Amino acid sequence: MNGIEAQNLLRLLEDTARGIGVPIRYESLDGDDETGGSRGGLCKLRGQEMIIVERRLPPIDQCTIIAEALGTFDLSSIFVSPQVRQIVEKNSNF
Repeated sequence: MNGIEAQNLLRLLEDTARGIGVPIRYESLDGDDETGGSRGGLCKLRGQEMIIVERRLPPIDQCTIIAEALGTFDLSSIFVSPQVRQIVEKNSNF
């Protein structure tokens, strides 16, 4: 997948998250562990679920993090593009 395709997929994933009311925040996630810190994922802050993504990751890695998080939600109430459905299913832990 080239950079433009990854950027387009990232936008589709962001639209899907927005469609179910889950905000995405891009942050610098510095850490002290051996892996260099967190890459991000689903979290809950003050009762609000949100997806935090390391802003310095390449777009394809950002897509993977968002897709993993979206895989924990029921997406049946909104339209999900075939590309998004495919990457969410591929990265789902269920």
